Amino acid sequence: MSRLPAHKARQNRQEIWQFIRKNPLFKIADITNATLIHHGTISTYIFSLCNAGIVDRTQPKYSRNRRRKRNMIHEKSYSDQVYKLVKDKGHTAPTVTRDGSPSLVGRHRNNMWRTMRMIKNFSTRELQIYASTEDCQMSIDTARLYISMLAKAGYLKKLPNYRYQFLPVMHTGPLPPIVQTGRRSVFDQNLGKIMWEKTT
Repeated sequence: MSRLPAHKARQNRQEIWQFIRKNPLFKIADITNATLIHHGTISTYIFSLCNAGIVDRTQPKYSRNRRRKRNMIHEKSYSDQVYKLVKDKGHTAPTVTRDGSPSLVGRHRNNMWRTMRMIKNFSTRELQIYASTEDCQMSIDTARLYISMLAKAGYLKKLPNYRYQFLPVMHTGPLPPIVQTGRRSVFDQNLGKIMWEKTT
């Protein structure tokens, strides 16, 4: 199966997360029916959220068709497993890896987008410093790439002395634009469309 583009995968996670926030007790089938997102995609994200302690499993139900000892975990049937939201992280879908640890790529992007909107006028070095946290340090190259791509997409205006101005009209929402280096494009999660893409 081909890998989903980054913006589509992020859209899926956001849609799943919005469903969970509205329905703190849920089954995977509930999300599948409501969103039409592939069952495997949902299961993978829920697995990650469970490992992160954001979602938890309630008491699982066992299939009556299986005549095995109840203490054999590999024989449990989770077809009716109910999950519950235990940590509401806010509007933006948590970016976590399969083992539940925070994804630095997602955190870098969120931090830079928030910082740009706050300080509005900045250099690459300033964005790197202000968007870094104690547990999420950012390289100058990461900041430089994000600034370059968002300038191409019209979010930033280039100023003299290697500075940039965030354009208020491009404050499209809380979700940060996604830079897809493979496709050389910028996708706006709030508007649901590609804002810039290299054509040659």
